[in-house]
Amino acid sequence: ILPRIGSQGLGIETVNVEKINVEISRVSDRMLARRDPQVGEAILEGDYGWEGYRAGSDIRSVIWSGEVDIKSERNKTIQTVLPLSDLVGELKPGAYIASIKRDHGPDEYEYARAWRWIIVTDIAVSSYQGSDGLNVALRSIDSAKPVSKADLLLVAENNEILGKAKTDNNGHAVFEAPLLAGSGNKSPRMIFAYNGDQDFAMLDLSRPALDLSEFNLSGRSAADPVDIYGYSERGVYRPGETVYFTVMLRDQKARAVLDRNIVLSVKQPNGIELKKERWIAKDNLDRLGVINFAYEVPRSAPRGSWKLGVNVEGSDITKNLTFSVSDFVPQKLKVALKSDEAPIKLDEIRDVTVDAQFLYGAPGTALYSEAEARIRLDRQPFKAFKDFEFGPHDKNFRERYIDMGTGVTDGDGRVALALDYKNEGLRSVYPLRAEITAGVAEPGGRYVREGLRIPVRTETVYVGIANGYDSDRIPRGQPAKFKIVALDPDGEGVSQTLSWKLIQEDWDYHWYRDNGRWRYRNDVRDIPLAAGQLETDDAAPVLWTHPIEYGPHRLELWDDGELLASRQFWSGWGRQTGRSTAPDALEINRVAEIVKPNDQVNLTVNSPYGGEGELVIASDQVHMVRALSLQEGVSNVGFKFDPEWGDSVYALITLYTPREVKNRPVPRRAVGVSYIALDRSNQTFDMAIDIPDIVRPRQAQTLTFKLNDAVKDGKILMNVAAVDEGILQLTKYKSPDDVDYYFGKKALGVELRDDY
Repeated sequence: ILPRIGSQGLGIETVNVEKINVEISRVSDRMLARRDPQVGEAILEGDYGWEGYRAGSDIRSVIWSGEVDIKSERNKTIQTVLPLSDLVGELKPGAYIASIKRDHGPDEYEYARAWRWIIVTDIAVSSYQGSDGLNVALRSIDSAKPVSKADLLLVAENNEILGKAKTDNNGHAVFEAPLLAGSGNKSPRMIFAYNGDQDFAMLDLSRPALDLSEFNLSGRSAADPVDIYGYSERGVYRPGETVYFTVMLRDQKARAVLDRNIVLSVKQPNGIELKKERWIAKDNLDRLGVINFAYEVPRSAPRGSWKLGVNVEGSDITKNLTFSVSDFVPQKLKVALKSDEAPIKLDEIRDVTVDAQFLYGAPGTALYSEAEARIRLDRQPFKAFKDFEFGPHDKNFRERYIDMGTGVTDGDGRVALALDYKNEGLRSVYPLRAEITAGVAEPGGRYVREGLRIPVRTETVYVGIANGYDSDRIPRGQPAKFKIVALDPDGEGVSQTLSWKLIQEDWDYHWYRDNGRWRYRNDVRDIPLAAGQLETDDAAPVLWTHPIEYGPHRLELWDDGELLASRQFWSGWGRQTGRSTAPDALEINRVAEIVKPNDQVNLTVNSPYGGEGELVIASDQVHMVRALSLQEGVSNVGFKFDPEWGDSVYALITLYTPREVKNRPVPRRAVGVSYIALDRSNQTFDMAIDIPDIVRPRQAQTLTFKLNDAVKDGKILMNVAAVDEGILQLTKYKSPDDVDYYFGKKALGVELRDDY
């Protein structure tokens, strides 16, 4: 993309080339949907290449060709800017292809050359795509201001126009979801933007969405209008037993769905459908959107994983609930591991008690037991210092297994097995942990296993480093700030004199040819910048700070010639990974953890630079878009939580800077995301169950359920299941949690795309 306003030209790099042949071609905008206009290719000297379909050789029209001299220096990379406006004249808005070749003779064929698509425009196109459609935003590359009254086309793979729109005063327009539902050649491919006859831009919808992985956007997806949650009362069944299913139907606001027919189908492991049943909505209005379905497993049923399919009739909304059919014997034992939770020190032998109790109440006497310990890194060694990283960043610890031996349980069902760390000789500057797994054999021979974790500390002092800023980055132009602690094995602070070294890392890449292919290796050259000593505090972390320049650095902490901890870091707002789809980051902190409808939500935004932007409230769709201006540093942004949103949402802030031809020719864009949880207490209630201390078999039982005032006037549907605990333990069955399913954190269902 070349800015239409104040463009300096097209940059190229050459090595040992004294003259190039340049060809500039123009391509009709309506041909772009049938090409890939973000690609280019460099064909090296001695290699064969062809400017074919991808370079639009069959659709482009040459508007200028000529020769350009290069001020070459032997074996040096020379950067040259081709002044296109001087060579070609003013480039009109649109799509172009630049083809550049080393000057060559008529008999030369494998000469160095390169080609690239170019879009000349002052329009930057951004999009937010969710279940409700595609929200498109246009901004000026030069000023970062919205572009209003511009025409938009949504174009399919086959070049068909799927929809038209015009941007409003905020530069936004929306294409509704049905326009995006096509597949194959009918699938949406491009957004074309036209600002009268003065400008043209495009956005390729086949490109990956922005990489927002550094933000916490995890959770389940819930974009369907009918959200299905279901479970069976246990996970495994014998042939001939009955499976009892409960299925809940809710909309996106977790309200009961009463007007949709449901088709239930049971399939055995090979996919053959054995039963199909239609659940008619009008016959079950009093069920509050709940289906109870019982299925008797045939006595000849094949063993394996079965499925109950729940389909909303007339749609592709389907939920599959799985259950296992197996010839099983219920688990008879419950195994627990008990030990001192204090860290295991060097040269220590730690006893671990294996406790085996039959589920019907008797101790597991005279049962064979065995155990082993896996020694590995402890990534979160000290609870009070979760933000700290301990040990050198570029080294590791090779895991080891320690056999803890075997034994037989006593009359109380217990046996002590020893973790003998004394004779292992394992040491590490990293905090470690022992992951102990013990098993006890039931009378029938089956092993019941359980695990336990115990900290392992082989050193007297552990040094940790944490960023002194609120994020992993250090803002450009700011000094490096790190918090440093020295802890004893129990996690208590100690006073320790440490030597520190600040190092700048200079990364260099070396290219070479291997069997006709180009490969590279990289070298890192350390440039010592500063060194000194610091004294840690036994009461609180100490703050180390030092001025730094932009780029990669490393902080090392030493004691008596031994490296105890180190941390790589990057100064500046760009990402260290170099992934082009990752935006600069805004830091957003919200004032309230949980909000209610109509509450005022206040966001504190820390911006790396000032500029124009927008606040977008989204879940699986875009609920609100509002223009805003932000200054560099801390700003406050507020809005009211609309009851119509009906669920927790994400606040996305995207910031754009104006372009400065001399000082900052490339505009910048930063993105920040914050999750805002909605209070759902009006849709949930507390319940307690009173049951007798002892329940006799084959007797009628009375259970008393206590519910809070939230449902005193409501209708209650209740399912109760009494299940052998041994069966539940076979599959580690987890009790259903519909509140967490419907009201827990959901993933952001909107994808962001732009060309920044």
